[in-house]
Amino acid sequence: MLCWTLDVLPDYVVALGVIVFWNVAAIGPSAPSLSGFASPVWFLLLGVLAVGGGLARSGVLQRIALALLSMFPATFVGQVVAFLLGGLVMTPLLPLTVARCALTAPLARQVAEMLGYPARSRAAVGIGLAAFTGSGLLSRVFLSGATLNLIAWSLLPPATRPGWWTWAIAAAPMMLVLTVGALGIILLTCRPANDCPIGRGVIQRQRRESGPLTPQAHVAVVAAVIVLIGLVAGPYLRIDGAWFACLGAMTLAAAGVLTREHFRLLIDWPLLIFLGVILSMPAMIHQIGVDAQLAQALPPLVAWAHGSPVWTLTVLFLIVTAARFLLSEWVAVPLLTATLVPIAPTVGLHPWVVAFVVLSAANLWSVPYQFASYLAFWSASDGYLFAHHQVRTFSVAYVLLSLCGLLVSIPVWRLLGFLS
Repeated sequence: MLCWTLDVLPDYVVALGVIVFWNVAAIGPSAPSLSGFASPVWFLLLGVLAVGGGLARSGVLQRIALALLSMFPATFVGQVVAFLLGGLVMTPLLPLTVARCALTAPLARQVAEMLGYPARSRAAVGIGLAAFTGSGLLSRVFLSGATLNLIAWSLLPPATRPGWWTWAIAAAPMMLVLTVGALGIILLTCRPANDCPIGRGVIQRQRRESGPLTPQAHVAVVAAVIVLIGLVAGPYLRIDGAWFACLGAMTLAAAGVLTREHFRLLIDWPLLIFLGVILSMPAMIHQIGVDAQLAQALPPLVAWAHGSPVWTLTVLFLIVTAARFLLSEWVAVPLLTATLVPIAPTVGLHPWVVAFVVLSAANLWSVPYQFASYLAFWSASDGYLFAHHQVRTFSVAYVLLSLCGLLVSIPVWRLLGFLS
């Protein structure tokens, strides 16, 4: 964690060192340390990165970017609002946060380039943060917004599980605080001094110059549609979205849209190595018993904090935030939800409130290794939109906005009977 935090070595080198040390020191069997590379999430990111690369290479992303510039004002403010609202609309329909981020990032880069923003310039950072917030950071406000939401929901006692609309109503204050807060911060810190719109005539001319879709572009569109339909329908068909993403990648490769060279260059293999180790952490932590020790230590801390809802929610949020520096989101959410939900009545909270606090605090990305969706977004944009150090301040502001969103929700939760 220190090496990842301080950037002592490349993240994938440190990740390989984790596996090597685990096995050489005989801390546990090899299977837990390698389980992440067999995870559907690993193959999901592989497939989505390939499909996103195919869309970019075939020129489809450029056409989508021009359409986005036509629908919303072709200015910094217009496109920031477009990505925030677009991500919010897409969130309940596509419950895979990693996929949303990986698909949105190349489009955000294309828009930034068309608006003439240099790589990692202040305006490019703003476009990137708007796209990342819309596609990744608003995932908690809908039950179907993320796979982890569904996992946390399934861990609640059956009688206390809210429906889709009840979840959306209870999370509405959080959605407003995050959306308005993120928009305000982006406009205050990233808006370019000269935000002149691109003329409609220029956009139309560029669309005409693009010409008709090539056969490769048609294949890329079909593959992307297959992937999107599969990702949305996967939970109902009981088929993991990763396999639809891999099917799309196979289609592009078989049709020649992605050659062997493109497949090697367009996919961030160091990221996939790093992600494989991160996804292995749950099994490794369980193997050495850290999860059991945390499960015993956390309930007394929360019970000690029992008092006003403001105090209880704040302490619970801080506990989960601190735990996230040690645990990946895939460990933290199920572990902390299962551990803390049973004591919810004793501290005057509805079980869903505890689960929602855990989910909200788990969206931590102040250090890149903490949030796989952030890594997917950054990789899919090839680091064009921002560097890690450029968005750390925003990541801290996001944590504060999340806490404010929880506290602002107290009146609504009282009306819904979620607070005693």
